[in-house]
Amino acid sequence: MSVETIFNIMLNFMDKYLIKYKEVDIALMPEGKENGECGCWTGSSFIEDKKMKIVYTRHFDRYPEANIQTQHFVLTDDNINFKKENLPCIDNNELPNDLSIADFRDPQFFYYNEKCYMIIGCQN
Repeated sequence: MSVETIFNIMLNFMDKYLIKYKEVDIALMPEGKENGECGCWTGSSFIEDKKMKIVYTRHFDRYPEANIQTQHFVLTDDNINFKKENLPCIDNNELPNDLSIADFRDPQFFYYNEKCYMIIGCQN
């Protein structure tokens, strides 16, 4: 596996005590150059209805002059096998016009006072 490939996927490791990690299947991987997706970037996980969900950045390089980054959910029933959702959880069209969809990434999901929040980095 090349260094470029390692930076564009999310690996999945397991260990009960966080000491001796066991590598399991790749958690997320870009779908390929055919649709322009060239990266699965940082995100965070959370528990909802007793199931883990991940929100992460999908990076697309569809045009020579533009990169596009969108935020997506990943679902799992067993915390080992993951299924991408094709629709973004936040549509880039909802961003204010002065923010860049090329630098819209790194979602962090958290609960505070029984409400859920997400913080996402963006550049203008």
